[in-house]
Amino acid sequence: MFVLRFLLAMVIAYFAGELAKKIKFPAIIGWLIVAMFLGEHGLNLLSPELISTKVYQSLMVLMQILVGSMVGYKLVYRDIKDSISKVFAMGISDLVVTFAVVTGSFALILHLLGLPIIAALLFGGIAIATAPAPPVSVVEQYDCSGPLSDSVPSMTAFNSVMVNIVFFPLVSVIGAVLNESSTSVLGSLLIMILAPILLGGVIGVVAGKLVGKGASKQQSFLIYLFTMLIIYALDNYLNWHVFTETQMMSLLAGIAGSCAFMNVVDPEKVPSLQMDLGPVHSYALMIFIVNLSIHLNPAALFDGGMLMVAYILIRALGKYLGCYLGAKISHAPKVVEKYMGVIMMPHSGVSIMFAGIAAYNLMGVYPELANLLQITISAAALIIEIISLPLAGMVYRKLGEAGKEKEKLARQEDLLPS
Repeated sequence: MFVLRFLLAMVIAYFAGELAKKIKFPAIIGWLIVAMFLGEHGLNLLSPELISTKVYQSLMVLMQILVGSMVGYKLVYRDIKDSISKVFAMGISDLVVTFAVVTGSFALILHLLGLPIIAALLFGGIAIATAPAPPVSVVEQYDCSGPLSDSVPSMTAFNSVMVNIVFFPLVSVIGAVLNESSTSVLGSLLIMILAPILLGGVIGVVAGKLVGKGASKQQSFLIYLFTMLIIYALDNYLNWHVFTETQMMSLLAGIAGSCAFMNVVDPEKVPSLQMDLGPVHSYALMIFIVNLSIHLNPAALFDGGMLMVAYILIRALGKYLGCYLGAKISHAPKVVEKYMGVIMMPHSGVSIMFAGIAAYNLMGVYPELANLLQITISAAALIIEIISLPLAGMVYRKLGEAGKEKEKLARQEDLLPS
């Protein structure tokens, strides 16, 4: 029965994505919106009982690894080496400026509301996170290439690592201060971040070396998928049986494994591999997004209030300024300088997870503030996604980086008299 309900939910999500594409929206918007009504807040096809089963949770680990591989397989050093310094500058600037703008603004807002301003640090720590999958999925869907879209996988991968290095020590220290407890921040970070990167990286390198020059297109594809399955099996085992308190971030294992594989395999095989993996990544992303979105309550949109609006606007300002300044300092192309802040807006999934962790640390001392933070972030994440993803698609089309727009421009050039 659980299997049928899961399959029905995925079929509904698939057609919602197709409908979104028909009206020129990214498919992810259709998945996200319909998923809210597939869980306990709607049809209950993906009920709490179903999603708490070990089989379902293991499947979601596999989806995280495949979605991570969607980010990692674009990080081929020979293709991105010229932009690494620019990505580093933009990534650091994005983190620092967004954190400063959101933390400073919310310190003032919370003070005016008579609430403890220590929570401003949590709002700032959550705000720096960009959900890695949505920006990359828009690039994939619109078949984008160009200065802006080519920088997106590197930026999202960098953000995925750095936000965890910032957020978890921050929330651990605040939790220790509020609850008067001690915590091993370094040990947790090593397990959460370094362990999955090493796991994925080592397996990816070994597997990539096994793909000889004589391997066919199909053989290379199957070896890649088998590599992801090995990473999944080891990741799942370690998280269930070894790292029982602090878990490895499976998404990072997928990013590292895919990146390592693509950098050691024969360069001639990379383009066809990337093309063949498109459908695999698309379905994995759909399941991943549905799983994240079923926890969202549509009623939260009405509960967020003015604090939600303030968070959306202040975070948008921080993101835009951070990316703009970083691009300016690193002399990135003008289109990157102008639009990267828009592309880095998506916030769902990671922000909701961070909000839950932050609320847990506040709950014992400031329960009302904990609920307020969780409602604000959940509602804001949904609104940000609905606005930012179609906006990203419009940007790519406007710049001529989307596949169909490039074809259109080429046809127009062919019509010009020579």
